[in-house]
Amino acid sequence: MLNLKKNNYKCLIIYPPNQLMDIETPRPDGSLGPLYLASSLEKIGIETDILDASVGSEEHSLEDTFYRRIKQNNGLIRIGMNFNEIAEYVQKNNYKFVALSSNFTPQTNMAIKTAEAIKNINSKIKIFAGGINARSLFRKFLYTGYFDGICLSEGELILPKMIVASINNQLISSIHGTVSINKDGECITNPINQSCFPKSLDDLEMPKWDALPFEKYEKISSPHG
Repeated sequence: MLNLKKNNYKCLIIYPPNQLMDIETPRPDGSLGPLYLASSLEKIGIETDILDASVGSEEHSLEDTFYRRIKQNNGLIRIGMNFNEIAEYVQKNNYKFVALSSNFTPQTNMAIKTAEAIKNINSKIKIFAGGINARSLFRKFLYTGYFDGICLSEGELILPKMIVASINNQLISSIHGTVSINKDGECITNPINQSCFPKSLDDLEMPKWDALPFEKYEKISSPHG
């Protein structure tokens, strides 16, 4: 196995900011999937952190994130870090890879705008997306030009391969369970096969619980996340 850790490869998994109607109750994310992804990446030597953009990192206050309500042009309220703040955080901490979680269709633009801001500040950063929404709308995501690949199945097994392929200058399309764009601008899907699924759930690493900002969640006392 490659010793990736000695090369200081770092990945940030992001829950993008939330947008909601002004009558809805804001909630942080904190879902389980990215925690499993973080553990699977660290197993191969990729230092991995998690950013719930709705509450920000340790250096961001809740007043400037979760409790900051910004009305957007679409009439919805955005809570959390703005997109430039996220991009600056990625750049400052020298992340080479970013993985965005996108499970819900109403949050599509939050993921796309996050990726756009990151690519605008550093186009060399590789950005991947996964989740039910990302794989359902993979063409919409990829044709923005901000994503280097979409994971179509179990990210715990597929995302590490995508990152290793990027490090070795190999095509993402060589990996089963992915879709990416080739040099001619065509979406290339490498279909899911048995290699995309664990043989046993016990084969998965324990989720990286300590990566979540529990102190902030406790202050919010949210019923979700």
